[in-house]
Amino acid sequence: MAAARSVTGGPVGRAPELVAVEDFLGQDGTSRGLVLTGEPGIGKSTLWVAAIDVARRRGMRVVSTRASGAEARLAFAGLIDMLDEVDLRRLECLPGPQLTALEVALLRAEPGDAPPDRGAIAFGFRNALRALASEGPLLVAVDDLQWLDAPSGDALAFAARRLDDSPVSFLLARRPGRSAPLERALAPLKRLEVGRSASERPGTCSRSGWN
Repeated sequence: MAAARSVTGGPVGRAPELVAVEDFLGQDGTSRGLVLTGEPGIGKSTLWVAAIDVARRRGMRVVSTRASGAEARLAFAGLIDMLDEVDLRRLECLPGPQLTALEVALLRAEPGDAPPDRGAIAFGFRNALRALASEGPLLVAVDDLQWLDAPSGDALAFAARRLDDSPVSFLLARRPGRSAPLERALAPLKRLEVGRSASERPGTCSRSGWN
């Protein structure tokens, strides 16, 4: 069932959270990442989708993945999602070895006698994001970060540590728990705890807020 929408186009009862998202997307380099945290079923994914809508209305390009427990063991499933509509061969700054390794990881090219070098994949992914960001601000969005496959998480963390000079922002959503390598790579990172919406608690303020 589709989530109820407010008259402003966002989820009902989530005005404070959407203001925080707007502030993050409209900032000037204060923080490169925002992570939405909350219990299962609390509304993180709905807010994550609304945040992507905000980013696109602002003219940002978005590459995204929605991880799941069933796919957590599929290597590079997250990267395959993110770059699904990207023609890597049209991007500049991708040397041949990086392009080949990345295409094999994304299941776009046949593997050779040996598996592709993880370093070449990581640098290739970093350079792909850098090339996309050269055309305008880029948002990298990951829902259910706790289920993201490890190879994709490693490549994202590697890229995040090496994109300080590019207009790339990261929007993450996950359940409470230990922080992921990607979060540590993005420090300082803004955190927004997602509690019950204002519409679910009549007469009170939302429990959500910055941590």
